[in-house]
Amino acid sequence: KIRKLIDLFKENVKELNNFEIIPSNGPIQCLIISGNDRVKSVAKSIQKAGYDVRAVLSPAVPKGRERLRICLHAFNTEEEVEGLVEAIKGFK
Repeated sequence: KIRKLIDLFKENVKELNNFEIIPSNGPIQCLIISGNDRVKSVAKSIQKAGYDVRAVLSPAVPKGRERLRICLHAFNTEEEVEGLVEAIKGFK
């Protein structure tokens, strides 16, 4: 089931041209969103929409490579994954 959810996320997130996607075949997926303030803001908005995502800030990662960390789980539904991508689509 988790493989199906990962594939679903990756297929849907490919449409997001405004963020760099860090290649991963595992359940942890990351999107580059440069700037500590910006990635924190995006994470907070998506959390308010009901999704548990985390901002990874510099200096933990190189400046300009801050990221949104997404962990997919086997208990997630396809609808949740699609909803998460829709929440991310709201940001440019």
